Amino acid sequence: DVVVLGMHAREDNPELVKAQELGLRIESFPEFIYNISKDKTRIVVAGSHGKTTTSAMLAKILDHAGLDPGFLIGGVPDDFGRSARIGSGTHFVIEADEYDTAFFDKRSKFLHYRPRTLVLNNLEFDHADIFADLAAIETQFHHLIRTLPASARIAANVGDDAIARV
Repeated sequence: DVVVLGMHAREDNPELVKAQELGLRIESFPEFIYNISKDKTRIVVAGSHGKTTTSAMLAKILDHAGLDPGFLIGGVPDDFGRSARIGSGTHFVIEADEYDTAFFDKRSKFLHYRPRTLVLNNLEFDHADIFADLAAIETQFHHLIRTLPASARIAANVGDDAIARV
């Protein structure tokens, strides 16, 4: 139904070229995650450190409450034995980062997720291959916050100077 393109795929990728020739629908990985979770309440966890742990804890809490959440976690939590699932419940937990979406979309991946709840752990200079400094990363987090609906919730570690600025 769809060809999902990761951020490392390039324009000359043979599978991408063939998909284009066949007229198949092509989405970036973040677009795909949004599309499979668009009817769910998305809880997005972002920041420099602790995203995997925080996302796994949130998924476990929701699961323990009997809510069968979907999730996308950057590691494999012991409690689930897998890094992703759709889940039958109304919640979807996403470990998100500010790295590029794809060769054709240089926006940060997390801008695609449209969270209902955003968790901001901390923020340090990272991804020096695409960001000049911490201020450039903070700008991406500003963009993320500006895309939130008025009804969204933010849980932020304002003890972190960069998060407090954002």
